Amino acid sequence: MSGEKDEMLAGRGGNVVCWHKMVEAINAVCQLTIIDGSGTTGTNERKGSGSLVRLKLDGNIISAILTNHHVIKNDEMAAKTSITFNYDGKGEPMIINLYPDIFFRTSRDYDFTLVGLKPDDIDSLHTKLDIRPLRLQRISEHDVYNVKIVQIAQHPQGKPKRFSMGRVCEIQEKYILYDADTTAGSSGSPVFYVRDEDCCVLALHKSGGVVTSSCKQPVNKGVFINIILDYLSGGPVKFMQPTEHKVKFTESKQAGFTPQETVRIGSRIPDKWEKIALATGKFNDKETAIIRLNHNYHDNAMKATTMLSDYQRRLGTRENLVSALKEFGELDLAERVQSKYFQTKKCKS
Repeated sequence: MSGEKDEMLAGRGGNVVCWHKMVEAINAVCQLTIIDGSGTTGTNERKGSGSLVRLKLDGNIISAILTNHHVIKNDEMAAKTSITFNYDGKGEPMIINLYPDIFFRTSRDYDFTLVGLKPDDIDSLHTKLDIRPLRLQRISEHDVYNVKIVQIAQHPQGKPKRFSMGRVCEIQEKYILYDADTTAGSSGSPVFYVRDEDCCVLALHKSGGVVTSSCKQPVNKGVFINIILDYLSGGPVKFMQPTEHKVKFTESKQAGFTPQETVRIGSRIPDKWEKIALATGKFNDKETAIIRLNHNYHDNAMKATTMLSDYQRRLGTRENLVSALKEFGELDLAERVQSKYFQTKKCKS
């Protein structure tokens, strides 16, 4: 029909993205298996994350794997590293090798590594799996300071691909800080943001457990993509003006749910969790849709529990959740949540 457009997940605040573009970006993320003999305990195998990227360098278009320097430190280590695409628990994975003889750049200071691939392997990724490289391009300062939400596709602990979302917490000279979930093995993942209904690379995930003056709770950080592109171009590296960003952390009124409490509450709202999430004001349509469409959550109760865990991470309060439950007729449940009934050991699941 004329006038029809690609199906979209409609969020709020400029975070609308075409779903197929999000999937295309996620598909470019891969798992890394690194054979590392640099330690004192002999050869060992480590896992990391990376992505297939494309950028213009010295007048040439380069396709390569982007990850952290602390994941792949040198060309010798790169030559012993294999990468796995389509490792998401569904389709058939494709394993290929890195070729640092074709292309290799790394920086310890900015914690990134780029490693080349054989052209035939790049073609196979496209023809067999429809995987396309992520375009790396500079981001205007205006866009950077207005990013509120980020997404990370990753292989935590070497597991099949996972997806998390979070808020930008702070901007530092070289880094973007955010509260999207990551863990060991997530290093080297691309950090996405939405621009003009497209999914773009904002940063390269580096580490977690960062605590700053404005972020009292540990958050994660990634190397700002402009820093990497400036370094690769051979020009001066332009640092960002540090700023405390959109999120102000407080410790006084958080929900304080225990893990068993989120499970018990979630099991009681399997059919209403999306409406309740939106009513809290801590989620938008796109964010609840990502939870709903995640096949790793096998039933609605698990999705509700995931939502509640994310609600607490977003500093939602117990009182606000109680109000949302009441709004949708869950009066008895609201009373139990308010009284912390589900935290007691005598409570039945």
